[in-house]
Amino acid sequence: MTAVSFNSLRQPLLDGLDELQGLAGERGMASIAAYVRELAARLRANRFYLVVLGQFKRGKTTFLNALLGEKLLPTAVVPLTSIVTLLEYGESLEITVHFRDGRRQQAGLAELPAYITEEGNPANEKGVRQVVVRYPSRYLKDGVVLIDTPGVGSIYQNNTDETYKYLPMVDAAIFLLSSDQPISRAEVDFLQDTRQYAARMFFILNKIDYLEPADRKAALDFARRTLQEQAGFPDAVIFPLSARQAMKARLAGDEVALEASRLPAFSRQLESFLMAEKGRTVLLAAANKAANALGELTLGVEMELRALDTPLQELQEKIRLFEDMAASMEQERRDNAYILKGELERLLEELEKEILRFQEEQGGRLLSGIERLSREKGRSNRELLRAMDDYLRSTLQEALDRWRPALEEKAEQGYERLVARFTGRTNRLIAEVVRQSAQLFNLPVQGFTGVEALEHESGLYYLLEEEHSLLAPDPVKISAVLPRFIFGPVLMGEMRRRIDMLVDRNCGRVRHDLSGRLLKSARQFRRQLDEKFDATINGTREVLQRALARKEKSRVETDAARDRLERQMARLAGVKDVLARVAVLEGGAGRPRPDKELSSGRT
Repeated sequence: MTAVSFNSLRQPLLDGLDELQGLAGERGMASIAAYVRELAARLRANRFYLVVLGQFKRGKTTFLNALLGEKLLPTAVVPLTSIVTLLEYGESLEITVHFRDGRRQQAGLAELPAYITEEGNPANEKGVRQVVVRYPSRYLKDGVVLIDTPGVGSIYQNNTDETYKYLPMVDAAIFLLSSDQPISRAEVDFLQDTRQYAARMFFILNKIDYLEPADRKAALDFARRTLQEQAGFPDAVIFPLSARQAMKARLAGDEVALEASRLPAFSRQLESFLMAEKGRTVLLAAANKAANALGELTLGVEMELRALDTPLQELQEKIRLFEDMAASMEQERRDNAYILKGELERLLEELEKEILRFQEEQGGRLLSGIERLSREKGRSNRELLRAMDDYLRSTLQEALDRWRPALEEKAEQGYERLVARFTGRTNRLIAEVVRQSAQLFNLPVQGFTGVEALEHESGLYYLLEEEHSLLAPDPVKISAVLPRFIFGPVLMGEMRRRIDMLVDRNCGRVRHDLSGRLLKSARQFRRQLDEKFDATINGTREVLQRALARKEKSRVETDAARDRLERQMARLAGVKDVLARVAVLEGGAGRPRPDKELSSGRT
């Protein structure tokens, strides 16, 4: 797709979305209007996510560095990348670290490994959500976002989890295989999970410099055969190259060696894809979702037209059947809400067990450290008190910083599973409401707008100092003037109290923050489910009641209502035509192909 053809369809699609939004507003369907408004905003933003995927140690980060022509991201012999990194366009290099608790922090290039590598940030103990790197690369212009993911299948399960978490936002993917290792069952399984998200998939056979020419061909043939026969990619095209050689050639400015690495051959195809097909994928994604809104609006208008032509007694019977169905669905909705409440309580109970376990472990650990300090010689009473206070603060802070991200992740994953489960339940319930409503008038269901998930945020900070009244003196500081044999027991008693107080207070803050956020998110989610369900039920109810009211009025008013509805149908038909023009792209330009030499399998 050329830029001209992209723009020639993008604007009509945006106009069509505006038309849908206006029609939804006229018909009192606020949820559909909001849904379509969000679609239009995404299309105007024109963001396109191209993710680099693969098992650990396939050379994904080296490949990205070579593609960009700059050693931006850290590489090493051991499985390294542990945090998802987004590369966006910027006029100059700029790195922003996004933490799970909502904080953001600027970082220099030299600091990057401390946040995104397993060595610098083991098991993501720093609580990093993602890192955004802005860089002036031609690949990143026009809304393209390159995503570097941790490898799946390594001993670090959190790395695999991070990669899977980003799959739903993928528009297209570059999947790296390695010529020195045959495709594994784990890679085949991962590819099958990935294919449902990526509209386009590029396959790269990396590290071809490790093999002799004859072995390269055998590795390429085996990879192609496995992708076609086991992974479900019958048209798989593989680009063999050496990212390592390409990086060396880039840094040395050696164009001959760069061409020999085969990276430029892939780069040309990628640029062609981004120019020709990026827009196609973006348009298709928007049009497919718009079709759901169109289907729901069309069903409402058609139902109202049919109702106007239905005899009064028959219409009243249909309304009675609808209300019976609505009551049944309402009971199921209430059952779902009760189950959701129970699932949330179970999640909070699991988190409470983790908090109590941490509280007990840290209480014992801190007390052991204090007792060790008390046995050390050479400190005055005041110095010992200061040393113990410093130890309590630093050790507890370190423990909280290490523990809380893991607890957050457990809470987040539990909440996401809960949301996914009940989103599916509600969407199935809404689909049944739509189906049965359409069945009343023998109308087809062309689609409906479903429910999407919400995010939740944090605002936690720790309290590591004991709160004293400005007028009341600290009893331990006063006792510090006493002899050690008197001061020692007083100090240890006070330190035990402080340990209990500090650990309990900070665990309480974590508990309050986490439960507060989860409950708030659950309330928002429940409200979102209820609003969509109510909108679906009430939308049909209003259609039927409007038709019933008009049946009892003059023929002139009924004809005027029919004319208005037919005009709305004509407007919907116009939007349908636009979506049909975009849908033709589904079988459009096809997948990118490597150059003739590579596609022939010769290496």
